[in-house]
Amino acid sequence: MKILGTKPHADGRTSRPMTSPSRRSALLVTFAGMVGAAAQPREVRAESGAPEAQGPVSESQRNGTKPEADRRATLAADLPNLKAVGPQSQVLAIHQHASALEIVTADGHARMFQETDLRFKLDTSDRGPSPGRPVILAGGMMGDRATVFFASPAEIGLVIKNQG
Repeated sequence: MKILGTKPHADGRTSRPMTSPSRRSALLVTFAGMVGAAAQPREVRAESGAPEAQGPVSESQRNGTKPEADRRATLAADLPNLKAVGPQSQVLAIHQHASALEIVTADGHARMFQETDLRFKLDTSDRGPSPGRPVILAGGMMGDRATVFFASPAEIGLVIKNQG
């Protein structure tokens, strides 16, 4: 601890020195407490009510993310039934122009996307798009990105046409 000085009282006596813990001593106290807790036998930790780890800790548990299978199941549950989307989401054609892709939907509208802003995904589940009828869903917070879902990998090359 660093001694900052003494603070005199109004009657002239001095009190105990004012101190400030240094960063090093605070770190050492914290580290010593962590080492002491880790060094306790399991029985002592169990009696104190501390949670006991069950097996090895996965990366997803360490950083608070969901395991991949849980994440995929959650994403699939969030998607609408792609067979029942309206004409504004049914893709008729995809035209490639230099570094942009033009999506033409069943309602007659066309929209341009940069190559890096458009994703292509497969959904072969019962809620996926009908074969030969890809579906586009908006994505991104700014509305500048989208995902096109296909029923099979073979459909991807059949829908995209190069317009030069």
